[in-house]
Amino acid sequence: MVSIISVVLAAGLFGSISYRRSKRDAIQKEAIEFLDAVGGALNEALSALFRCNRNRALLPELDKAVADEKSVDSKVHRLFTLRMSVKVKSQVYFKQTEFPSSYENIMFSLSDALKKIRLSESNQSEIDKQLLAAFTEAEAALSSALAKVVGRRVDA
Repeated sequence: MVSIISVVLAAGLFGSISYRRSKRDAIQKEAIEFLDAVGGALNEALSALFRCNRNRALLPELDKAVADEKSVDSKVHRLFTLRMSVKVKSQVYFKQTEFPSSYENIMFSLSDALKKIRLSESNQSEIDKQLLAAFTEAEAALSSALAKVVGRRVDA
C-alpha cells in the first residue's frame, strides 16, 4: 500500500514539475521570438538609414514615404508602432524597465537621424556616428534582455 502511494505521489510531483518546466520554456521561447522581431525591426531601420545616409537619392518623396513598406520612413515608423508592445512585453518577459527605455532612446535617435538626412542638417560622418551609437545601444539592450530570458550573461 505504501509503495502505491509513493508511486502516485512521485508521478504527481513529476507531472507538476514537467508542467512548470514546459510553461517556463514556452514563455522563454515567446520572449526570444519577441526579441528577434524587435531586433529585426531595429536592424531594418538602421540598415535603411545607413544606406540612405550614403546615397540620399534613395530617399523617397516625403508625401509617399510611409505608405511605401520598403522605404526608410516606413521602417522607422514601424519602430513607433512597436513601442507599446515593447513596454508591455518587457514587463512580462524581462520584469524590467531598462529595455523599453533604451528602445525609446534608440527609436527617437533613429527618427532624428532620418530628419537630419532629409533636411541635410548634418554631414554624412556625423549621422554615421549617431547611427553607430544607436546600433551599439540596441546591441547592448537586446543582449541584456536576452540574458534576462535565458538566465545567464550573453556576450554581444
